[in-house]
Amino acid sequence: MSERPRSRRRDLVVLGAAFACLYALTWNGRVIHDGPFFLAAVEQGRWLHVHAAYLPLALSFAWIPGASPHVVLGTISVLSGAAIAVLSADLALRATGHRAASLTAAVLVAAAPVVWAAAGMVEIHVFAGAGATLGAWLACALPARPAVRVAVAIAVAMLAHMSGALMTPLFLVLAFGGTLRGWSTAERVLAPVAAVVTVLALRAFGQALPPDGALDTVVGDLLRNITGMLAEPRVYARRVADDYLRPWLLLSAAPFLALAFHPPRLRAAIVASAGLAALAAAATPGHPPMLGQYGLILAPGLALATAAVLARVPRRLVLAVAAVALVQLGASLAEWRRLCVDPHLVWAESVAPAIEQPAIVFCQGAPRQQRFEDVSGARGSDFTIAAILRDGEPEAAILRAVEGARTKGKNVYFDQRIFTHREAYPHARDVVEAVERLLELEPVGDLPLLRLRE
Repeated sequence: MSERPRSRRRDLVVLGAAFACLYALTWNGRVIHDGPFFLAAVEQGRWLHVHAAYLPLALSFAWIPGASPHVVLGTISVLSGAAIAVLSADLALRATGHRAASLTAAVLVAAAPVVWAAAGMVEIHVFAGAGATLGAWLACALPARPAVRVAVAIAVAMLAHMSGALMTPLFLVLAFGGTLRGWSTAERVLAPVAAVVTVLALRAFGQALPPDGALDTVVGDLLRNITGMLAEPRVYARRVADDYLRPWLLLSAAPFLALAFHPPRLRAAIVASAGLAALAAAATPGHPPMLGQYGLILAPGLALATAAVLARVPRRLVLAVAAVALVQLGASLAEWRRLCVDPHLVWAESVAPAIEQPAIVFCQGAPRQQRFEDVSGARGSDFTIAAILRDGEPEAAILRAVEGARTKGKNVYFDQRIFTHREAYPHARDVVEAVERLLELEPVGDLPLLRLRE
């Protein structure tokens, strides 16, 4: 074995082990968004889900003696974060041929706030990021024709999470090695056809898996978000800030900086990743406390862009680049610490003492309701925006819920976040507007809570 392959393998092993240890040692144990659903699925042995690879992998870990569902899904999060680091480094090295730039880019991506925080939580999105990064690596490294490379890459990314389909342009570019020169017309036509067929086939496969209608809901939300973005530029600007700039910090500029350097083989890849970054930030808004989680699939594109920039930096500017990298890492640490604070728990602890029982509290979402129930000891029906949407027309559903509570002598409260964050949840605007139109609410002191006026 030559020294260079041995050195590359050693670099990747050390990098993966270091980040696996970092994520494990800084594990915060949070269960967010769909985390409770996945925990219940693992506990009950259910393995079918629209994001098809996640639960089967989790159940393959579940045979380990003493491994609880929380430990199993937490282990997958840690290993997924480490996989993003390793695969990003090797992908960037294959694309740029620059060892120091590739390793530095991988470290910055793996230490970005959104990756670091997600690798310490129970949720699927860091696994989606690992799937997209593995797909990009296969598109670049698989010893096969471009059509086969891109089909395999898309399949891997979409089996991890259906949002992996958004990475198709980058996979196509990597499958052709960054240029169409030297490829026959048949190859140039066959690869895009293979990409479209694979995306449609995986979409049909996902529609047949539970939960019923989940994929159609995601696609519908995506289209609504795009049209809403075009109608309201301020909403789009806020999403870019919340779902792209803050989760990636200085790395968010890498695709656009890389364009200025005009790297010959990577130019198309950088353009593709920059476009995907803008699309993903605008069209797939995250949910507190992990804004930007859908953008984890952008990890390979950002690693490529960052490595492309670093590889072109003159030696005389190395110290300046090192200083910028340290600023990025310091900001990542600060943002990671913020993300690890549970805002739902903070809210619940602040409002619970002021709520006069018996009461119902309409919460912005299920995690917020769960924290309130944990803090107050109250247990009841599902009083969330999603529940109202499921219960028919907003006006009728709200009136039924409120009248039922008042009949039983209960006080009615509303989480203030329902109203202050309406732009982040366009699908819930009808509910918010119906509440404001039908009910007279009053603030509860200085707390983030509103009460139905007597």
